[in-house]
Amino acid sequence: MDLENLVEQYIELRDKKSAVQARAKELVAKLDGEMAELEVTILQAFGELGIESARTKAGTAYKAEKRSTSVAGWDDFLPWVQATDNWHMLTRAANKTAVLEYLDEHEELPPGINLYRTVEININRATKR
Repeated sequence: MDLENLVEQYIELRDKKSAVQARAKELVAKLDGEMAELEVTILQAFGELGIESARTKAGTAYKAEKRSTSVAGWDDFLPWVQATDNWHMLTRAANKTAVLEYLDEHEELPPGINLYRTVEININRATKR
């Protein structure tokens, strides 16, 4: 058994793997950019047409809202959490799920929380019949 040769082979394979991963990362980034451009174009078309979804022979595109939160003011939010015993809303940031549940239930955000909404396009491949 030639240990030096085995180690050399291993290092060569590791280097090839790293090169393939780097190239794949570049290709995925390029594809992600192209897909993002198409999403913007489809979202603009939806706005112009006044529609929420479209079924085509290729597949179905539909709008979906993504919600996220951030703490706008810890000096407001933390005392409120303490006073109302809503500790489940805390991680290192506000707990998004708990805050959104609170928003849905009370129709207002807890003090010191921002709400961000983005609309994105989801695409499903057409099913074969």
